Order: sequence, then structure tokens, then C-alpha cells
Amino acid sequence: MSIITGYIYILYSDIDPYFYIGSTKAKLTLRLKQHKNSSRAKSPEKWTKKDRHFNQIGWDNVKIEPLEEHQCTRTLLHNYENSCIQRYDNDYMLNTLKATPFEDDDILYCDCCEGYLWIYGKIHHERMIDHIENFINY
Repeated sequence: MSIITGYIYILYSDIDPYFYIGSTKAKLTLRLKQHKNSSRAKSPEKWTKKDRHFNQIGWDNVKIEPLEEHQCTRTLLHNYENSCIQRYDNDYMLNTLKATPFEDDDILYCDCCEGYLWIYGKIHHERMIDHIENFINY
């Protein structure tokens, strides 16, 4: 597992209270451009809730700001993102899916019980559920 510098970020505008929370290891200005370009390249029937809203108000009105910065694996960054999504969840949130917490090529090691929890897409440790909080709250 490689350690990255990752960000939990928020997309929002001053026009209304709607927002989107995401995570990235890219610079935030680049990530905003990626969202904008990806959204504009899709046909309207394939737009997500986020795409539809930000296309409607105009991507030039959309801002991106960091909420958190972490030195961690991509998997842990997804867990931080999910935790943030849960904290800020309300009627104005544009997120429709949670981040994938574990990737098939990840290997997670639990210090407290000295065992491997997740190895190449399979639960390896029977007590994984009991110890998952260690990774979410890392």
C-alpha cells in the first residue's frame, strides 16, 4: 500500500446551498477541471445529480475547497470521505454514491489484533467487522 497526500473537498457555489463532497490525490484546481470536463462530455441522460445541478447553475460558478488533508492510502482516503459524507449529509448534498472503501488490490493490516483484515479483495481476518473502526477513525 502506498501512502499519498489526499484531500477531502467540497464543491459548492454562492448561488444556492447545494454541495458535493469528494476525495482526490490531485491538486484541487485540476480536480475541479476534471469534474467540469467529465460532466460536459456526458449526454444529459447520463448526468448524475451533481452534474445536473452544476451544469444548470454553470460550472464557472462552482468553487472547490479542501475540507481535510490526509497522508494515507487511497483506501483510507475513501473511508475519510465516507465519514465526511455522513457528517454533512442533508437535503442539499448532491452525492448519490459513497466512496469505495476497499479496493481489490489493497492489503490492510490491523495493529491492535496483529492480523491482516483484507487481502486482495477478500476478508482474511474473521474479526474484520470489529476492527473496521480502526481504519475509519485512523
